[in-house]
Amino acid sequence: MQCFEHLKLKTNVKRISGSTDVAPVFRAILDAESELDRDKEHFWVLCLNTKNHILRVELVTLGLLDQTIVHPREVFRPAIGCSAKNIILAHNHPSGDPTPSDKDETLTARLIDCGRMLDIPVLDHVVIGHGDDYWSMRERFNTDDCHRPTLDKSGW
Repeated sequence: MQCFEHLKLKTNVKRISGSTDVAPVFRAILDAESELDRDKEHFWVLCLNTKNHILRVELVTLGLLDQTIVHPREVFRPAIGCSAKNIILAHNHPSGDPTPSDKDETLTARLIDCGRMLDIPVLDHVVIGHGDDYWSMRERFNTDDCHRPTLDKSGW
């Protein structure tokens, strides 16, 4: 069992192989939050090594009921600090509907571009809903569920 001291999170997940591994990690973090903070939008970065083992989980920003401000500098700072090879982005929708907004997709495309410049690829952006509901932008990119024009330009 690995412990992320800065989050007091214990997980048996050692290697991330897809969104089915990512969503439970962030669901556990949300469940550990105080009731007041659960109703706010959270944005995290999951830093991975060359074998996709978790190096660090960092809360980048805690926002409001339906939005949060995310800047690439704050997203990539922990990844650079722990020498991450790849990152996975995640945020929750307090409404419970994990469907990404146009703003979510625009932000994802921007962060993919920044990751490309830093040679720290963004492997996925997972949106957490209520219960077991989540949305993997990477997995759904090639379907009609995702607004393709925004992410098409990102090279995913």
